[in-house]
Amino acid sequence: MRASSANPGNATEWMRGVTLRTGTFSSGIVFVTAPAQPRSKARAIISTVFVGGAEARMNGFLSVTPRNSTCRVGIVSWLPRAALSRGRAVRWRARRAGRPPPPAPRWPLRERDRRTNLTLQLTGDPRRWPSEPGAPGVIRVLDPEPYHYSFGRTDEEKTAQNLLYLEEILAYENPQSIAAMIIETVTGTNGVLPPPAGYLQGLKALLQKHGILLICDEVMAGMGRTGRMMAYEHGGIVPDIVTMAKGLTSSYFPLGAMGVSDAIAAHFRKNVFWGGLTYNSHPLGLATAEAVIRVMLDEKMIENAARLEGVMRAEMARLQAKHPSMAAGRCIGLFGMIDVRKNARNEPLAPYNGSHPAMVRLGKFFGEEGLFTFVHWGSFTCVPPLCITEEQLRDGFAIIDRGLEITDAVYEG
Repeated sequence: MRASSANPGNATEWMRGVTLRTGTFSSGIVFVTAPAQPRSKARAIISTVFVGGAEARMNGFLSVTPRNSTCRVGIVSWLPRAALSRGRAVRWRARRAGRPPPPAPRWPLRERDRRTNLTLQLTGDPRRWPSEPGAPGVIRVLDPEPYHYSFGRTDEEKTAQNLLYLEEILAYENPQSIAAMIIETVTGTNGVLPPPAGYLQGLKALLQKHGILLICDEVMAGMGRTGRMMAYEHGGIVPDIVTMAKGLTSSYFPLGAMGVSDAIAAHFRKNVFWGGLTYNSHPLGLATAEAVIRVMLDEKMIENAARLEGVMRAEMARLQAKHPSMAAGRCIGLFGMIDVRKNARNEPLAPYNGSHPAMVRLGKFFGEEGLFTFVHWGSFTCVPPLCITEEQLRDGFAIIDRGLEITDAVYEG
């Protein structure tokens, strides 16, 4: 399998070497799941969905090869029950490696929806806290760009130091007991943080050495958002499993999909996948996805995201030079975020998992000016529609320019 280096608008190249199956999922930062060997508690994320039904139209639209080939599409249309389609493949990997498959996890009795409780454990985001204690078996680790700590100043240093750190964590946790590692290819709400150069290739190699699956969550970063159909293409890799949603239907209808490698797909051509969800392959969802993807490709929206990345970077640089309260801005394609600081030491204006009156006023100002964004702690997103024009993008940054006067007023120097 190879990552695509083709034109980002190519409807076939991005799928090469990847088979899609149905699944639901949610975003989260880097973590590892592991089966119970030799531990007494379950250490795997058990999940439930593949489908072989009303797939023909979407399969024919997205696949690189004929309908009955290795590249197939399956869809499920109920997103809140997230991160549940990956565990069967994880169990297969354990058996293939000669390891006992993980037992079923122990579900907390207080949870009405056990799957939602399990999903909530698959993130380092503090929105998980109210669901604690959750299902066992999740090991959370720092990604290359932690909130405060730094793995280095250059991409080379960050990649090398984070991978060294991960290898030590694997040693502590017994790599033979680890089933998979799940990452957001580009960390989303918690920073819009593209991985440093070389990181994805180094991570894939490290996991392959230990027989561990790599699962890329592309719910936010996939479907053209970063200037490629899938964000992992920027890193020159193909993951073992990839999840996607949101942009799959432009959120007009709740729909999710999961892609798996040829090796995993081959197993489930010979073995029943004992799982399912109520709304698998909902025809309205399939029709919506087909229409959205066709328009996205025909109107070259992926190319538009790649082209306007330079405009967004230039606008961010202009604002940073003008506003002392702006700590940093970053983007990949049309996936961006601006950080706001309270002083020259670059302390965030709002604390981790907290807010600040100026950030509240800033969010209100954006709404009053007609700019739709998401204010998160001491940052806010810059994630416009993929169909946006350069003029519209610059108009949006003009509103941000005026809004940053609010945070400049509380800047401490």
